[in-house]
Amino acid sequence: LRIQRFLYFVDGARKSRDVAIKIVLYCSGLEAMLSSSNTELTHQVAERPAVLIRERGEARLDVYHEVKAAYAIRSKAVHGAMFRDKDHHKLVSASIGIDEVCREVVRSYFSSTELAQKLESDQDAFTEFWLNKLFE
Repeated sequence: LRIQRFLYFVDGARKSRDVAIKIVLYCSGLEAMLSSSNTELTHQVAERPAVLIRERGEARLDVYHEVKAAYAIRSKAVHGAMFRDKDHHKLVSASIGIDEVCREVVRSYFSSTELAQKLESDQDAFTEFWLNKLFE
């Protein structure tokens, strides 16, 4: 199930001592839970939690930007970039932010049987669910 993979990655993130790896794992959890294809993956991983956990408007945009920033760090980390000491504060801040997003996503999942069913449905229904959420 998507939720099992999500929780596996989030658990790994919380246990990791390396802040960049934490971010990699949080982003991987969001990918496992919310993505429906490999195309526009960064956009899906940023847009879908924002749509899921926030009402329309600026708060939703804030989540989108927060996840995009974490995803940019994730990309650097998995592609071998080195982080300087001066970047540590930025990494910690991104890690805290993405952790909170993941907490809210899992709260949404477990507080709505309908949402859990939609997220665990077949690929077509899953994709349709996100289209409906975007345009509601």
